[in-house]
Amino acid sequence: MSVDGLTSAYRVDTGEKVRIPPHWLDHPTLGKPFRRTPKSRAADQAHAGSTSSDPDSGTPAGSDLDTPTSGDGDPAAPTETPAAGD
Repeated sequence: MSVDGLTSAYRVDTGEKVRIPPHWLDHPTLGKPFRRTPKSRAADQAHAGSTSSDPDSGTPAGSDLDTPTSGDGDPAAPTETPAAGD
């Protein structure tokens, strides 16, 4: 999406590139004659990936709960057990 609040899309019937409000693409009626451009599709996927959450935990990605700990709650403590003889 750009500064003007519009996103690029292609008209399905003509292939013409147009600028439309992004919420039209998610609407069943308004979005029907349009498809996302590869660039806007990639931007949406990148944005979705950075804000996604783990569906199993319900915790947003990047939260403190994603940080491995040593079991005592200290994220700075090493989590690996040294190999024998080290």
